[in-house]
Amino acid sequence: MITSKFVWESFEKYKDEIFYTNENINISYKQFYQKIKQAACQNELLYTKNEKTVFLIDSSLESLITFFAIIYNSAVPVLFSKQTPKEKVEKLFNSIQDNEFLTSEDATIIFTSGSSSIPKAVLHTYGNHYYSALGSNENIPVHINDRWLLSLPLHHIGGLSIVFRVLLSGGTLVDYNKSISLEDTIESRKITHVSVVSTQLRRMLHYSGKLKSLKAVLVGGGMVTDDLIIKAVGLNILIYKTYGMSEMSSQVTTTLPSASQEELLTSGKVIKYRKIKIASDNEILVKGEVLCKRYLNAEIPIDKDGWFHTGDIGLLDSNGYLTVLGRKDRMFISGGENIYPEPIEKIILGMDIIVKSCIVSKKSDEYGEVGVLFYKTEDRREISITQLKEFLQDKVYPYEIPKELYKFPKEYKPLGIKPNYIFLKTWINNL
Repeated sequence: MITSKFVWESFEKYKDEIFYTNENINISYKQFYQKIKQAACQNELLYTKNEKTVFLIDSSLESLITFFAIIYNSAVPVLFSKQTPKEKVEKLFNSIQDNEFLTSEDATIIFTSGSSSIPKAVLHTYGNHYYSALGSNENIPVHINDRWLLSLPLHHIGGLSIVFRVLLSGGTLVDYNKSISLEDTIESRKITHVSVVSTQLRRMLHYSGKLKSLKAVLVGGGMVTDDLIIKAVGLNILIYKTYGMSEMSSQVTTTLPSASQEELLTSGKVIKYRKIKIASDNEILVKGEVLCKRYLNAEIPIDKDGWFHTGDIGLLDSNGYLTVLGRKDRMFISGGENIYPEPIEKIILGMDIIVKSCIVSKKSDEYGEVGVLFYKTEDRREISITQLKEFLQDKVYPYEIPKELYKFPKEYKPLGIKPNYIFLKTWINNL
């Protein structure tokens, strides 16, 4: 059983290297470890061994010290953004209070930002975080003096996993001051590794001259358009595309450092300490050392053979490369044809002015259901259904082209970093 021991061993092993830096200070592994122990001692009565502790986290020095102080005292942090309303924190925390006592292998609890309206509380063990980081670092090397920008929120697995990757490798965490552009931060702070979503990547590539320090750009494989990948390859930026989820402690599949342009248009191959297979209905099934222990407020869909049913639909080619088609519960039937919204949304993002796209189904007397596009433009311009049809006519089947389009409603709010499909589907069907 893996416990927090590997965390403290890393702080000892790399004691003379820089662990954390912001615009004002560099903190070595040794200095950071001392600050952890001081904070743990000062707050010992606040953290009860093997019990849950609410913690509002960001990428600041004080926040990271407190995070490690909580686990140093053998408590289990329940992570929320500092922007989370108090009422929501209380409601979600209360939803996990009837669970049994936790153990020394339990490390963190985060809430999913998935497509459902009710976030699930995911319990990760130290083993999950350890093997997630180990497998990632074997594919995306991180060395002493490498600098990984904390560009994703730490209350989600994408951000939190950066901390453990750096910790195991002796690299440096770089705080991200969001008042400064991402490309300027990369240039001025000499960033070597960065994790981004599609929108961030698109903006970065406009300023490729400022990205020369980068050794690796890890980008989610779901909504990354092919034109972005092709552009990055042309600019000699080393892109890693990935498919992952909270339940699998971040990455499941990732492209290789030597990936061809064609391979970069997939979501990569399964990396070490994970397993993947495609069910008869094309659902993606996963398991391995990184699979979370359980949900604390819901039943987790793990079958008798230990496979987690992701709810995603995908294909594996003969070389083991994964192509994700979309969510199983988002597929709808229009005029007898199966429609998968995500690949169409991805193509629509190739329109120069579109920065967000989301397709949901609307009831139709003629077709049963039809697709409706919600979109956002960078400069508030509008697009017409005619423009949309002209753009898509040689890229998708005619029945895949949305029949109506709307800008996102004013009252719309996404679920974390993911669209709120349920809200949009309810909204359009109630018009």
